[in-house]
Amino acid sequence: MYEYHRRKNENLVFANFFKWKFSYAAKDLMDCFKFIRRLPLCMFSGIDDNDIALLLTQLTTMDADLRDIDNDALNFVFGISSPPKVKSEYYHNGVAAAHKLKKHMNLCLQTMKSIKLSLKLKAFGTRDEVKEYLLMQSRTVICTSSSCSNLNSMLSRLNRKDGHLIDLIVADVSSGEPSDDLLDLLFLPEIRNTALTTGITLQDSLSKKLSSEKLASINTKRHQFTKQYQCKERDMTPTDPTQQASSKPLTWTGIPKDMLATIRDQGDRDTCSLHSLLAGTQTLYRLDAAADKPQRTYTIELCVEDMESQYITRTGTEIGCELSDSEKGQSRAEHGLEILKQHGVLGKGKSSNEKVPVAFRISSFRGYHKEDSTEVYNLLKTGKVMIGNFRLSRNFFNLNPRKVYEFNARRPVVNPKNKLVRSHAIMFVGVLPSESSENEIAEQSELVYQNSAGKLFGEGGFGIVKFSSAKGFYQLIL
Repeated sequence: MYEYHRRKNENLVFANFFKWKFSYAAKDLMDCFKFIRRLPLCMFSGIDDNDIALLLTQLTTMDADLRDIDNDALNFVFGISSPPKVKSEYYHNGVAAAHKLKKHMNLCLQTMKSIKLSLKLKAFGTRDEVKEYLLMQSRTVICTSSSCSNLNSMLSRLNRKDGHLIDLIVADVSSGEPSDDLLDLLFLPEIRNTALTTGITLQDSLSKKLSSEKLASINTKRHQFTKQYQCKERDMTPTDPTQQASSKPLTWTGIPKDMLATIRDQGDRDTCSLHSLLAGTQTLYRLDAAADKPQRTYTIELCVEDMESQYITRTGTEIGCELSDSEKGQSRAEHGLEILKQHGVLGKGKSSNEKVPVAFRISSFRGYHKEDSTEVYNLLKTGKVMIGNFRLSRNFFNLNPRKVYEFNARRPVVNPKNKLVRSHAIMFVGVLPSESSENEIAEQSELVYQNSAGKLFGEGGFGIVKFSSAKGFYQLIL
């Protein structure tokens, strides 16, 4: 008797079980695809946001169909049971509902398959691979004393392999005395800034918690924890605690400082090319306004958002999502120059968030190569507006404000995606006085540039680079 009832009711049990499980699975799938929609466009191939929106609609429809369909009709769909022999009204309704459900199931499966095949996501074999990938994508890391040992070894390995740097490590030491592993982590050259959770700054009271043996060990690494370290966007603390920055302001021969555009800050975005071009264009307009009689004042801030929007329209991709190496670096600057020349960029007034309904353009631009070094030097010396770039090596991030940056080919900063040396775009503002002869300019002279990393970078937002390390010069012409 038990077997008879089990066989009679097992199809009904399956139908109810499937409805219940699918309802939960559909909810999880919809949540998953909502997160997938946030991925950059470069993570997809052949689909867009509309395809994911379509799938979410299909899943919702199928979930509603399952709630309304009769269990016997559901069994027809899966071929578990045959339709009744008597073709009643129930039969026709059930078969119609079954066909409708089957249609929506097939649509869901096809859409999910195309989205799955189009996704270009990294596959992981172990948990450590996941951790390394997350570190590679992160510029800020939060850790505890207990996790420092593993983090230390992973960062060292990643830096040796790909030259990866961390902008900020936030370490939790509220539980007590910092561990040896934490102290070792804070001194890694791969980390540009550190902050402890004892109030963002490393308090004087922390030194009292450290034994004399630990203080001696710290001093061998050229750091003293008896000094407070403020958490800054860029760490300007001298490597040598006894070294003091000069109080004399940085001066150069070229564009007067009061004629330069406002210091820009790109944050953690890969938009240095666009920021340097906008800074150069603003400087051109300020120089032009100052040369007028009567003299005018130019206070418009050109909008990087407008330029980014035009960049996407022109190239079909966002900054940072270019698919080939030829679309990055120098090519970004060239696209930006064409945007400024052909269309111009909108700007905002100094005390207004509304965009001025006028696009600010340049009339032309001219590129220069390494062999044009003497001409470039003279143009910079006479105050012409030029943008350019230089390749990055690890010593760039450890420079004191007045030190001259020179690319170190033995310690390059490498892009982990394409293994190419990273470059950084800036606006050149002039040259430092030099006693070199004209023939030695390319190797000996030093160029002053305005960065797009805020006023905490270098000397109030300015830095110095060896002429021999600079490249990709473009002169902007109003």
